[in-house]
Amino acid sequence: MLGSTYMSENNFQIAYYSHYTFSTADSDPGNYMFDAVADNNGHIGMGAGVNFQIVLTREESNYDACLFLDLEHTFLIRKNHMRTVDLIKKPWSRYLLLTRKDRGPDYSVPAINVLTRKFKVRPYSMVDFSFGMRIKKSSFELEFGYELWGRGDERLHELICPFPEIYGIKGIKQDGDTEPRTASLSTIGKIEATDDENAAADNTGAGFKFVPIKLEDLNFKSGSARSVINHKVHLALSFLHKGKNIDGTFGLGAFYEIPQRNSSLKQWGLWGKMATTF
Repeated sequence: MLGSTYMSENNFQIAYYSHYTFSTADSDPGNYMFDAVADNNGHIGMGAGVNFQIVLTREESNYDACLFLDLEHTFLIRKNHMRTVDLIKKPWSRYLLLTRKDRGPDYSVPAINVLTRKFKVRPYSMVDFSFGMRIKKSSFELEFGYELWGRGDERLHELICPFPEIYGIKGIKQDGDTEPRTASLSTIGKIEATDDENAAADNTGAGFKFVPIKLEDLNFKSGSARSVINHKVHLALSFLHKGKNIDGTFGLGAFYEIPQRNSSLKQWGLWGKMATTF
């Protein structure tokens, strides 16, 4: 973090900083669904922030009431990740069974094994905004405030490797089949007729037996993380003692988080801190 304080006098404060973050945790391996992801998932981030504090009371007052406002923005640089996608207009199609063009009629493979690919992921930005009041009197300080944290939708920009157009949604095998059949109209909730039967019903001749899944059939949005909004309120009380040889501080606080969109569960917590300086 690099920054500068433009004013810090009589509880008036104006400060600006820029920051850079480097993820020390491994990015998601994609071997298992719903793995916990720590840190920024391997993304390098950079951003800036500003801090303001102004005094609302007069100089002759025996206490100081201060209004503070903090704003921070972080931009995460794109990185490659393993992600699982569905087919367009087929929610949860990752749980269908697929077959393969160059295999026999009995061959099947879970769609999630085929639709989990490596993508170039753009996570875009995170914003942290907070404001509140600080009341200072003698060695005591009371603070209460509100914080809003949010991030935008991810975007799966492109596939790293070409998608093999040799898989199709598995159809119902019939007697005498020597090649796999597909049922490209099937969804997770309904099995449709195999593709050769649909073609025959449209008077297009004997029809075809295999309709492959193509790159344009992939729903990139289904594999991206959605935007997140989280609210938090907090209350804190601290005491500062300055002595001849030892300075000390003691603080207690509580917070309550209220998720609004695609965020964590509601939670609350208590914290405490104590420090001395010789």
